[in-house]
Amino acid sequence: TVSGTSISFGTQVKFDDTTAPHAFQSCWDSDNDKLVIAWQHNANDSTAANRTGKAIVGTVSGTSISFGSEVVFENAQTYVGGICFDNNANKVIISYVDVGDSSKGKAIVGTVSGTDISFGTPAVYSAASTSARECAFDTNVDKVAIMFSATGLHCTSGTVSGTDISFGTAVRLDYSTTSNGSL
Repeated sequence: TVSGTSISFGTQVKFDDTTAPHAFQSCWDSDNDKLVIAWQHNANDSTAANRTGKAIVGTVSGTSISFGSEVVFENAQTYVGGICFDNNANKVIISYVDVGDSSKGKAIVGTVSGTDISFGTPAVYSAASTSARECAFDTNVDKVAIMFSATGLHCTSGTVSGTDISFGTAVRLDYSTTSNGSL
């Protein structure tokens, strides 16, 4: 809660019981007034196959937050790059790297209903080995923009239709192999 130049917090709530989850990203679903968090879930062992992509829906009430059930959106080792809300289609988009599929860059559309989230089929935005970066929604053209690194910095735009997303041709912004960017 922000009051003037001060901020205070309610009680923290755990939503992942593993020892080392990481790559957390979150967005606000303004259509449902819910928080959506996506992350790499690390099972309590060192097996790469157990580092799946998960998402969860949070409900804020006063200074408290409660969560629905975790949902797996990718069963392979996953690095979450970004998450954004498409307020035209009222969907959540998660961009990630699917390590189990040659580190391709993928995105998936999520639909929030109550305290649950369900997903469509992932779409590839980069067939090359990719480092996921970020995604953002452009309200002027109703498109999702994803910036990513794959032997240089690239950006692509996606259109959500129902529970699917399709992408145009990516534009290379920088040829450096160490490019970083943000949207």
